[in-house]
Amino acid sequence: SPGLSSDGSKIAAIYNDPNLEHQIHILDTKGIKIDQINVPMNYYPCYPKFIENDQKIAYTIRNDKSEMALLTYHISDKTTEVII
Repeated sequence: SPGLSSDGSKIAAIYNDPNLEHQIHILDTKGIKIDQINVPMNYYPCYPKFIENDQKIAYTIRNDKSEMALLTYHISDKTTEVII
């Protein structure tokens, strides 16, 4: 399910393009893409949520063996950090 920023001005949603490239798109309230997160190793992303005053997005990724990891995306510098 998509994640909403605390003020409701941004939406983080899973996007799968026709070539099966998995991303998380950050959209404004009109549905216009303002940023995107390219998922490491093209794993399947799940459950994006805005955290830390909407400065980061936490999400999980899953591989083809259903193994999962928790990551955060830092919106300001566009970096991704593996948490577990």
